[in-house]
Amino acid sequence: MSLTKALVNAAIFDLGWFVCTFFGDRVAVSYTIAALMVHFLWMVERSSWRFESVVILSYLVLGVVIESLYLYFGVIISDRLPIWILMLWVLFATLLNHSLSWFKGRAMLAAVLTAIAAPWSYYAGAAINDAVELGQLSFSLSVIAISWAIVIALTYYLLKRLTPEAIK
Repeated sequence: MSLTKALVNAAIFDLGWFVCTFFGDRVAVSYTIAALMVHFLWMVERSSWRFESVVILSYLVLGVVIESLYLYFGVIISDRLPIWILMLWVLFATLLNHSLSWFKGRAMLAAVLTAIAAPWSYYAGAAINDAVELGQLSFSLSVIAISWAIVIALTYYLLKRLTPEAIK
């Protein structure tokens, strides 16, 4: 992947974080659809579309499960599962094989950095978007750090072993 594509990939996610967080569900879905179109038409080689689709859909399902557990156990507080947060899972998945691909073979480093970054992302998102609050702060941030560290370590463990050819 070229440096230009890696930077654009990261920028699309970063912009998406702000769009999803500030504007909520409807705008988040629209932005994510547009970002996926750019992702598949410009970032991903056509021969890898199926593999990339599996990764992104897997992250969406994983996001539904984890965010539902967060709601159930009071890690986040909301009257429903926020769609905008699920769109962030989709957008994050677009980074895995692209601007964050250098983590392949470095799953533990990815886990440590994610354990630091993820709680701050949730903290900032909850501060910006009124539809979501964090539960008891130290509990919520700890659960988010641990769960995301596990998710990202397993992701890069699997991505190091899987190839687009394995998904055909």
